[in-house]
Amino acid sequence: MSIQELDASAPLDSSAPVEPAVASTDAPGFDLESYIARYSGYTKLARLQLVAKHCPRLEAQAYTLLAAELQLGVNTACYRAHSARLAPLFEPTWCDEVDAAARANVERLEGVIAGARSSMAKEQVKIEMKYVNQRYKGRAGGSS
Repeated sequence: MSIQELDASAPLDSSAPVEPAVASTDAPGFDLESYIARYSGYTKLARLQLVAKHCPRLEAQAYTLLAAELQLGVNTACYRAHSARLAPLFEPTWCDEVDAAARANVERLEGVIAGARSSMAKEQVKIEMKYVNQRYKGRAGGSS
């Protein structure tokens, strides 16, 4: 459909999901490792997922790099989203161990915050709240 074919007076259907216009490609000569080295954190995970989805030739390499990146962090939500493809690259209990360690760490930090609040140490409360925020951010919305 070209721009001329669009009816400007027609209402837009905002409930319809919009797929990004990214075509699958073979990408000859594309160096995934040097491309992905420019990114970090959530952006790196998102780029690897995009490459795995749209480039069949680089899918296995993208999932291997994604698995290596996930093992460095605590983002179990991304693992669960791709568990069928990533399961052979992880220990079966990895997700449960990471979730348990994250829960224990958050509980410890919340205990320190409660102690700092009771002693009125405002600076200590700020520091510990920052650490709790970093833990939740590192888990990228995963269950705590």
